[in-house]
Amino acid sequence: MDADGNPTCPADVYRRALRRTPEVWRSLRRPAAVCLAGDIAASCGTAPGFVPHHTPRRRLCLHEAGHLLIAYLVRGTPSAIAVFRDAGGICGQFDSVSEARGIWTSVKSDTEQNRDTVAAAPDRVDRLARAIERLFRRRWHRAALHALADRLDTTDFVSATEAELFFEGWFPRSPARVRAMARAKERIA
Repeated sequence: MDADGNPTCPADVYRRALRRTPEVWRSLRRPAAVCLAGDIAASCGTAPGFVPHHTPRRRLCLHEAGHLLIAYLVRGTPSAIAVFRDAGGICGQFDSVSEARGIWTSVKSDTEQNRDTVAAAPDRVDRLARAIERLFRRRWHRAALHALADRLDTTDFVSATEAELFFEGWFPRSPARVRAMARAKERIA
């Protein structure tokens, strides 16, 4: 903030809004969770005692699968994921690896995307990270994470449609799926 107390960056705006209206955290929480999920998934998926060895590519696949899993659980809509042979990956709305590559070159990293939220509410972000870690340590979610990472590792691309079918099988009664079905029913009516 400047000398007059005016915000000079988005973190200042978020901090000020959180002080005035704590409900603002709800709008910041979802994107923050998706950004945090990748690194947490990679660390939980490669924890000692679960799998003996992971290549850097496997860690990347776990990272992107973590983004996709949390994006689905908090938003209720599946995204696509892609990894590239020369390192790097992306989770988002695209239809092919070439389209993903084009988006990947212009998008910010997870840390950059989440910088202002972390600066505005570090304690809340820490609690959110611990909650995501607990979720990924649960047997069913970790198994789904590894199954999705296996699929991504073999194909380099998982479309949103394929991800939706995957989640339909793994999480048929999840709140995200129930919300998505309700939205689809509203669109039909």
